Amino acid sequence: MRNTAVTQVALIIISVVIIVSYIRPTFANIRVVQDEIYEYADATEKANQFNTRLQQLLLRESEFSNADIKALETFLPSKIEPFAVMDDVQILVEKNGGKVVDMTAGEVILPNPDVDFDDYYDEQAVTANKFVSQTFELSMISDYQGFIGFLRDLESTSYILEITNLSFGSDAEQAKQFDVGANPDEIEFELILKTYALSSNQ
Repeated sequence: MRNTAVTQVALIIISVVIIVSYIRPTFANIRVVQDEIYEYADATEKANQFNTRLQQLLLRESEFSNADIKALETFLPSKIEPFAVMDDVQILVEKNGGKVVDMTAGEVILPNPDVDFDDYYDEQAVTANKFVSQTFELSMISDYQGFIGFLRDLESTSYILEITNLSFGSDAEQAKQFDVGANPDEIEFELILKTYALSSNQ
């Protein structure tokens, strides 16, 4: 009986040693492997979603003609060319019988990558933060009909060129006091124009 009891105690001790030294570490390793399997499965799922979205976009791109793509690239270019914009504006002013008094290019405004829209979501703000923008200050002289023609041509440009501020009248009236030959129908207009480009960082 004594030997049997000793044998049972020895077996219990051996079992404890096996559990501590082998089975528990094995379970721990299994949990690590399971975690890695879950991470791999999640990464695989995200990769599949990305590939599906990419295929959808490629399919949509193939539906557009080269002319459509070219028109889109002109309407929303990847870079703003300030001298080209100012040349275009001057051509439109002079086409409608007006005269450019002064025109300057403002600062280029880049998207802010630090803006977090998670807490405050505004669709317009999110959209605006995807574009580069630049303003142009324009001072021009024109009669009323010529200015209306200029505005119509401005709306028909092949790229976005919007008016964000407009004032007129006072400076032209002061100038006419010192210019005997000034046309009484001419008005001096002060405008701030704004154009956009698609940010390459988006």
